[in-house]
Amino acid sequence: MSSPSSTNSHLPHSNRALSSGEFHPFRLPVPGLWLDILQKVKAAGFNAISVYTHMAMINPSPGVIDFNDYRALEPLFEAAKQTGIWIVLRPGTEFFRL
Repeated sequence: MSSPSSTNSHLPHSNRALSSGEFHPFRLPVPGLWLDILQKVKAAGFNAISVYTHMAMINPSPGVIDFNDYRALEPLFEAAKQTGIWIVLRPGTEFFRL
C-alpha cells in the first residue's frame, strides 16, 4: 500500500500523477452547474480537483451540521465520478463546533 508524501502525487497502484485545479463549491452555489465546470476542468487537461470545504458554512453554530444546497458534497462527488476526475477533499481550517 502506498503512503502519501510531499514528493509523491501519484495515485495508489498507478503510475499516473494528479494534476488538479482548485474548486470551491461555496463560490458557485448552484450544484446544477458543477458538472459543466468539471467537464471544462477535464477538457483543460486536469484529472483532479482540489476542494476546500468551508467548515464554518457546514457547521454554522454548535450542534448544527448542514450539508444541504451548495454545502452538499454528494452532487459534487457524482459530477466528478461522471466526469472521470478525482477529488482531493480539504476540510477548512475551522473544524466542527459541536
